[in-house]
Amino acid sequence: MRTILAWLKLWFVPKFAFYTRFDSVGLRDAKNDAHDLEIGASALFQIKTLAAIQGPTGVLLAELTGNATAFFGASASGVLTSNAITADTSANATGTAAHYELLTSGAAYVESGLCDTGGTDGVTIDNDSIVITQTVQVSGNWTKTAPNA
Repeated sequence: MRTILAWLKLWFVPKFAFYTRFDSVGLRDAKNDAHDLEIGASALFQIKTLAAIQGPTGVLLAELTGNATAFFGASASGVLTSNAITADTSANATGTAAHYELLTSGAAYVESGLCDTGGTDGVTIDNDSIVITQTVQVSGNWTKTAPNA
């Protein structure tokens, strides 16, 4: 019995314990830069209704355009900072902004996330209550921090 308990400790504890993972700054920068390369130049930044952010959903409220050379600059210390994002000068529809979808210039889906106006969760936009034909813009530069810091 004692041998079985000793074996069980060796077998189950290391394989099912929770470990925290940390990545080097170099690895985090490389991941960020690869992500930016996938997004590419002149990416489409769509603002939509609905908080369901797992793939293309919701009503398109506004579509902004990323920088013509790259959406983000080079990653530094595991953080990407956006280049200029051109405002949408005439919103497509009326509604409450809940999430964004980031697409390549060829409209291939890359990622989605939350929108807010307070800068606490996701991408900060100037106004989440959008009315058709109004101007919609990102407030300041958008930053993304690589996980596992």
